[in-house]
Amino acid sequence: MPLLVRDENALRGHGGRSYESRILEHGVIAVRPGSWHDVFNVLVWRTFPRAKAALNECHCAELHRDPDAPRGALRDALTLADENGVIVVASDVSLLDAVRAFQWKELFWTRRAELERSLRVHVFGHAVYEKLLRPYIGLTGHAILFEVEREVIEAPVAERVRALDCQLATLFRERVGLRSPQDLQPLPLLGLPGWHRGTMHESFYSNRDYFRPGRRPHRKPAVRIGKLG
Repeated sequence: MPLLVRDENALRGHGGRSYESRILEHGVIAVRPGSWHDVFNVLVWRTFPRAKAALNECHCAELHRDPDAPRGALRDALTLADENGVIVVASDVSLLDAVRAFQWKELFWTRRAELERSLRVHVFGHAVYEKLLRPYIGLTGHAILFEVEREVIEAPVAERVRALDCQLATLFRERVGLRSPQDLQPLPLLGLPGWHRGTMHESFYSNRDYFRPGRRPHRKPAVRIGKLG
């Protein structure tokens, strides 16, 4: 776990390092006083330490490769995952097919019982947590999809999170299926059963401004997780 600095002003003149470089080289995270955004970032570091470290390493590798180059698609994808990412795991691949095909009413309403039995969502992006302090129609995460064994769905949350932490770290380091923002699947989070009072009513899912049809199905999951352990 990196050393936490409560006030980013304390880091001014700290060798001119960028935010990402200070984490990689010194284990230091700048935290602004009174910032929920930064608090949630720290909490995600504690929950997904391997994945966050791998993501940071990838950012720094891109920065050092050509410091004068403009941001590319890979860094944009890493930033989107870091800020707005969610992890969707399902033991029934047809549920992931529905996510990729933007079949929101079918997924969240018609197949609700299957979703609650065979699919789990974990928030990874710290900006999503901040937005969930004041949820609003339009709140959308950007998902990485995993096909998993049934035992992963049924495992205790802490055990499942540890497995996902390792898999995400591998995905970030090896660039497996994550090279541009288009590799992340939009997911209207408030459509998940129980995430908004409107989910009790079928008509809620008729709002096409929120539950938008996709232009094209997304790709297959980047990683398939087998048995835990």
